[in-house]
Amino acid sequence: QVITQHSLPPFQEEQALNAFLAGRRFILLQFSTPNTGDRQMTAMLPAVKEFAQAHPEYAIVVATDKAEQVDNVRSLMAGEHDIYLYDYHNSWQLASLINLAAVVVTPTLHVGIVAASLGKSVLSFAGFYEKTHRYYDQIGESERCLKINTINKDIVLSQLEKFHNKPILLPPTIRNLAQKNLDIINEMPR
Repeated sequence: QVITQHSLPPFQEEQALNAFLAGRRFILLQFSTPNTGDRQMTAMLPAVKEFAQAHPEYAIVVATDKAEQVDNVRSLMAGEHDIYLYDYHNSWQLASLINLAAVVVTPTLHVGIVAASLGKSVLSFAGFYEKTHRYYDQIGESERCLKINTINKDIVLSQLEKFHNKPILLPPTIRNLAQKNLDIINEMPR
């Protein structure tokens, strides 16, 4: 199935999220594996917080599926009331949350692919840079993908300033190739 805005289930926490957002758009910061999560928490979260302070039209939503990161994020957020934390356990619910976001910041290739497919502005700070960068290069957005071990707060802030209002619009040729690949996979014997 090709993911579109209309193929996703409703976000289960949409009412609580909307109350938190109070009309603002949001930056989704998706935490991944413990290795990249540590780097995200030291470089990305402070940069996203600073960006949101300078751009009050944005709120911050942090999403993770790693229990140890939920605790780490909560400790970093001590006293913070302007970050919404979503502990997801279902990829469809994460995709539904991505669908609501304005900007997605992630180290994960698959989260970036879903976000780009949904027309979101995506920043990738990749732990597996080669394969992730190859995708962004293929869609003509290679500037959005940096190695996670090369980033710092200033780099993240610069990327946010450059791309926060620039959604990725996949060319029809990319969508057609994805559909063709899916058709080929579906034709294979199971």
